[in-house]
This record gives sequence, C-alpha cells and structure tokens, in this order.
Amino acid sequence: MKRTLLLVSMMAAGFVSTAGASEAVSTWTCSESKQFNTTGTMEKIRLTWQSKTFELVRENSLPGSLRYKNTTSGHDLVVLG
Repeated sequence: MKRTLLLVSMMAAGFVSTAGASEAVSTWTCSESKQFNTTGTMEKIRLTWQSKTFELVRENSLPGSLRYKNTTSGHDLVVLG
C-alpha cells in the first residue's frame, strides 16, 4: 500500500451515513486487500492502520468525492462516489 496516496472506491452515501453518527467506526479495504478503520466526523477523521492512528482533515476535492489529508504523515484518503 502506498503511503503517499491511498485510493479507496466505495459508495460515498454509505460513508456519509456512518459519519453522521458520532464517532462511528468504518472499516475500509484497499485494492491490496489491507484493512484499516476510520472514526470521526465529515470534517476530521482518525485513520487507524497497522496499530497507528493518524488525524486527517477534510480538503476540497473534485465534485462527488471526499478527500482527507495529513500533510505531516503523507496520508491521503480519497473516497469516490
């Protein structure tokens, strides 16, 4: 899994409905069959991967996608609708 760009394809509506609940945990699977969890809100999430937690902040993105970044760690999560 590349640290600089993590591209996950899923239904954005499913993510929005889970994120609306306070601190709901969502499990994601990447194209290399590795799993990680996210918790938080639509504006700021915590990504937990390989027993490490990273804070990612929402950024503007192309229409129809959600993008969260942590410039310090290099993590970049893009959710495609």
